[in-house]
Amino acid sequence: MKTNLVLRKLSWIVLLFMGLISCDTTVNSTSEGSNNIEGLNGSSTISSIGNVFSTENSPIENVTIKKLGSVIARSDRQGNFAITGSNLNAGDVITYEHPEFVTVTKVLKTNSSLTISMKKRAAGKIIDSRVGDIIALEKGGSISIPANAFSFRGNPYNGAVKITASYIDVTNNNEVRSVPGALITFDKVRNQLVPLTSYGVIEVNAVIPKNNELLNLTKGSSIEVSLPVLNPDTPGIVNLYGLDRDSGYWVLEGELTNMQGMLLGKVTGVNEIWNAEKACGEGLIGVKVRLLTPEGFPARGCDIRAVGLTYDGTDGPYFANSDGRVEFMVCPDSVFELQACTYSVNGETPAPYYSVKIQLESSDINPGGYTNLGNWILTEAE
Repeated sequence: MKTNLVLRKLSWIVLLFMGLISCDTTVNSTSEGSNNIEGLNGSSTISSIGNVFSTENSPIENVTIKKLGSVIARSDRQGNFAITGSNLNAGDVITYEHPEFVTVTKVLKTNSSLTISMKKRAAGKIIDSRVGDIIALEKGGSISIPANAFSFRGNPYNGAVKITASYIDVTNNNEVRSVPGALITFDKVRNQLVPLTSYGVIEVNAVIPKNNELLNLTKGSSIEVSLPVLNPDTPGIVNLYGLDRDSGYWVLEGELTNMQGMLLGKVTGVNEIWNAEKACGEGLIGVKVRLLTPEGFPARGCDIRAVGLTYDGTDGPYFANSDGRVEFMVCPDSVFELQACTYSVNGETPAPYYSVKIQLESSDINPGGYTNLGNWILTEAE
């Protein structure tokens, strides 16, 4: 089955010449696909050059980039960085850290573009650990910290605690790009990776103010969370996942209950990231496209991402390979948007030069590998 998806005219900026033009794009969808779910993203070396910007679209200086706990690069004033002395390969887990921004962890695939978005952390609040307190979140949520909830190096801690509780709104197109980790979990019952849709992410940090040493929760203690319901399709019960920084995937830890416009539940750790999510399918769905110039040549040097329209999540960005091909993961039976040739120049908004909406239910899904969405031809409008 073939489906023609026509990109409407839009204004865009040419990366090299910054000339203003508009374009139309057509995608042909077929059910041809690889039997290997790893596909193009199964091996190979990743580009060693990247950049980091905030969800407000400004470059971030002094971001520490780590692999296996070792520092491999730092960003400069323009948010750019170059990794030297360490090759990046598919499957590597890379961490991006900055004291003023939510820590980002990413699992690399072949042709991963190292264009990273980070959400600025909320202002910290000093509390008395012996008393506890309630900390407000963005969008109307909150966390409630009980008295005597913290320990330091295995002993009860009594004193000042700096709490930083930062919320990521996944319904916001800029903020969803800053969600740490891949939106994937491992289903132990079915013994397979499962795609997720998110309903909000929170990072909760607790440190001793004078030296920023990390605290833990005492055994049996937990923090009550109240996350705002921003997606009208949020179900009555939502799973609560914690991020496994070693694998870059989410691990099921509990549940949240949707009551009166809030997702209510408890988190059992600090200096960690938590995600309100549910599975959006029984297994991963891979799709692939080939980017071509109007002359029919592979469109190399152009990156692409998928952004969910019927679910809250994103995958990418990736560079097209030497043949113009790129692959990514999306929720099954979903509507999503392909965004290609994104840019970040002088802190300006990362935005697509080309974009097109794809409805997977209009395509013949290949259950054994990647569904081929055919050629995406980048053409100038007449």
